[in-house]
Amino acid sequence: MLLKWNYDLSISSLISTTVCIAVYLTHIVINGKRFYSEHKMGFWREMCPVSVRIRLPNSPRVLRKEKDDKYRGNYYIKPIGILEVYLFALMPVFQNVPSWALSRSVFHSIGSVCMVRVVNTTLTVGWIYRLLERWALDGCRLLHFCEKKIRAAERDGGVLGSSFWTVVAAVVSPTAALHFWTGITLIAGYCHARSLEISVLMATANQRADSI
Repeated sequence: MLLKWNYDLSISSLISTTVCIAVYLTHIVINGKRFYSEHKMGFWREMCPVSVRIRLPNSPRVLRKEKDDKYRGNYYIKPIGILEVYLFALMPVFQNVPSWALSRSVFHSIGSVCMVRVVNTTLTVGWIYRLLERWALDGCRLLHFCEKKIRAAERDGGVLGSSFWTVVAAVVSPTAALHFWTGITLIAGYCHARSLEISVLMATANQRADSI
């Protein structure tokens, strides 16, 4: 964007780097203060208070009165709402909106279409599969199947069988799948960002050549 405003390449790079560092440092400071205040409050001493199980409307942690909670102090855990569930589940859709709008309105290019498809596909697959564990409360049938096999192997004294099904459970785990697919998402996202940068640089160079 700075190149389109006829800024020098080195100056544009310096400004972009400085802004990114400032944004991340601000994020770290703000979140650090919040987490530290929650730490002093004892907010994280028990189970993860932001998990779905804890935030179910009939969860003892939600139903428990504040005065009966010696750890949370005055921090009230609200039950999870259906709107929050929808917003969280639709994250792969929402993350596309700002990037697509910026690419079309400012850069006038979306970069590599192939990389965009890889980013969207891997993020969606990993996110949806992860929701089987997050929203369905351990509703991943593959994990239940592996758990039964592990227990059967342990009863029969089969160490090899138990180890095998433990590895299989780790592979099909929704959390592991999320990290695997989003790892591909990050790599493809970097490649897409580079393709978009090259596209912008080429367009800027052509404009300058035409103006000479």
